Amino acid sequence: GLRYDVTGLTNKLDGSAGNLWNKEKSDRWTLAFTRSLTEFSLLRLQASRARLQVDGVEENVNQIYLQYQHSLGAHGAHSF
Repeated sequence: GLRYDVTGLTNKLDGSAGNLWNKEKSDRWTLAFTRSLTEFSLLRLQASRARLQVDGVEENVNQIYLQYQHSLGAHGAHSF
């Protein structure tokens, strides 16, 4: 999967024609790969790159996540 997030949008104009960004615009791109190992488990690798602006200072942030998810217990396919 691929996702793009952005913050800093506003519906107020700051005097310039059509400017919808405030001074602290931040955005992030995220790429995720998910693999179902069985009907009860999945493995996900996710990487994000963010550009953050706070108080006029811009910072780049990189994140990597590895997630393993396993479901236990009764569900719709089994009556136990």
